[in-house]
Amino acid sequence: MTIIFVCFSYPKKLMAYLQAGHQVKETESGVYRICDAALEITIIVQSRLKGQEYLWLKNLSDCVSKEDFGQMAEQAYYRPEDKRRDELFQFIGENNKHLWQEGEKDMCKIFEEIEERGEKRGEMRGEKRGITKGERRSEDRFSNLMKILLKEERYKEIETVSNDRKALHEMYKRYGI
Repeated sequence: MTIIFVCFSYPKKLMAYLQAGHQVKETESGVYRICDAALEITIIVQSRLKGQEYLWLKNLSDCVSKEDFGQMAEQAYYRPEDKRRDELFQFIGENNKHLWQEGEKDMCKIFEEIEERGEKRGEMRGEKRGITKGERRSEDRFSNLMKILLKEERYKEIETVSNDRKALHEMYKRYGI
């Protein structure tokens, strides 16, 4: 069994008590593990967590900043398949009413900006896929035409279509490519 304590400030009395009878290791900034206890015990001190990988964990509170909330909203938007993240985001949003009361327009603007960036990313991906698909199709058409012209030993037409776009498209039509 594992017991996890999550607190905002460093629990001085609890840590002193635990250190008196157990080996306590800070495995990562803000994450303490009691190594020799019968139970596995982890103490997470939110105020000491560093880095983006702890963004969600350090904000399980009622004092989330607008910047952190915006980052979490963006992460939740780009990972809709992660249901746990949605639940955490909802929990954090519900427990930080001050974010909505101080500037409801600001929060709506955050969501609008995230959605716009998502749409632009989607458009860019779609455009890139379309270009790639179009290039592949064009290469295939040209390759098929070259095979036909080589088979028929029409070397002059090969030279012509490689220099004249109009002639190339006429050949595509003639051969139904």
